[in-house]
Order: sequence, then structure tokens, then C-alpha cells
Amino acid sequence: LRRNRYTVEWFINKNLVHIGKCFNQAKNYSQALPYLEKAISFFRADLDRERALTPSDREAYMEYMNALRGNKDEAKL
Repeated sequence: LRRNRYTVEWFINKNLVHIGKCFNQAKNYSQALPYLEKAISFFRADLDRERALTPSDREAYMEYMNALRGNKDEAKL
């Protein structure tokens, strides 16, 4: 059951990254941020469990940084 829950959460968060990426490409950075922040909170929990970053995790962080730059949020960046 735990593994199934993790798999479902992972797919949900991958979709959140995809939505954030779409907003980034449309240069609507402020709308991308909530989706990307939710997704990276999931990936950050994996890091806390000492799991290595995967390409999906890196993509989420890169999209998040792009949204912060586009939103001119240097403090969070």
C-alpha cells in the first residue's frame, strides 16, 4: 500500500511539474510557481530520505528556478 501511494504521489507531482513548465513557456511565471513549489516539496521529502536526485527532480528544480527568475523573485532564487 505504501509503495502504491508513493507511485500515485510521484505521478501527481510529475503532472504538477508539467503544468508549471507550461506556464513557464507561456511566460506566466507567477502562475507556474504554486505548481512547482508543490512538486518540489514532494521531491525535497525524498532528499530528506537520502534518495538521490533523479532527472525528474532536477527538471522540477530547474523549472522552479526559471519561474523565480521570470517572476524576478531574487530572494527565493
